[in-house]
Amino acid sequence: MMDNKIIDMAKEFLDDNEIKVDELLSKHTTYKIGGSCDLFLMPSTNEKVQKCIKLAKDNNIDYFVLGRGSNVLASDDGFRGIIINLASNFSNIEVEGEYLTAQAGASIIAASSRAQKSGLTGLEFVCGVPGTVGGAVAMNAGCYGGEMSDVLVSCTILDDKNEIVTLTKDELDMSYRHSIFEDKPYVMLEAKIKLQPGDSEQIKARMTELNERRKKVQPLEYPNAGSVFKRPNIENCYPGQLIEEAGFKGYKVGGAEVSTMHANFIVNNGDAKASDVYNIICEIQKKVKEMSDVELECEQRFIGKFE
Repeated sequence: MMDNKIIDMAKEFLDDNEIKVDELLSKHTTYKIGGSCDLFLMPSTNEKVQKCIKLAKDNNIDYFVLGRGSNVLASDDGFRGIIINLASNFSNIEVEGEYLTAQAGASIIAASSRAQKSGLTGLEFVCGVPGTVGGAVAMNAGCYGGEMSDVLVSCTILDDKNEIVTLTKDELDMSYRHSIFEDKPYVMLEAKIKLQPGDSEQIKARMTELNERRKKVQPLEYPNAGSVFKRPNIENCYPGQLIEEAGFKGYKVGGAEVSTMHANFIVNNGDAKASDVYNIICEIQKKVKEMSDVELECEQRFIGKFE
């Protein structure tokens, strides 16, 4: 339970509708899993995000910056601390010429759609990714031959001193599913993306094609958090194949199941617990290591405590 003093301090710089107490994380994760957090803050400006982090640090409170919950697993016990939610309140998208600028909480699908409607090509590859612009940049999201580093120009961030600064793409150390955000406690605030002029109808047709392809290979009808494991840095080595060879396709623990459509997805069949998903992840890592001598690295982040 959060001290009322901390809640009152948050009210000094946040509106009442930007503060929730004992909020269930299952409402904010695509797994639809997770217990309650002590304090759930939804800032709408860079300065408010900055003040949320200062509040947590000054009072020695654990905090986690959460987007739209598409690449995370939240503990059944919730999170004892502050969740800073950069989502619907932090989702502005602007287009000027060939540049698209988006707040970190903007849906990457919405950014792709905005680009298409503006006659700009280059973001089609993420048109079906259920995450935020911030998350996509932080993990250098990519698929269908493109990745965020191909189009990113710069980012406005909060650095490790909680100061607002701008970094160019070259300063972000971007590589396969990696950026400087993996190594430093930076917080993404805004991304500037450069695109190319194109035909809106042709761009739309390409997006439709990619979304149809995605539906055929990903279990979109069940709550999930996207790919569970990163692709190993080994030629022609794919997590889904390793997991399937280890006999886990269709494997169930409680209400969680390794997808029968794509083995690198774990789905919530309706009543899965975080512990069910976590146990499957651990079992897969252990068995794949024994069978293939490959250490699968989890792509998803964990909120709260796991045993």
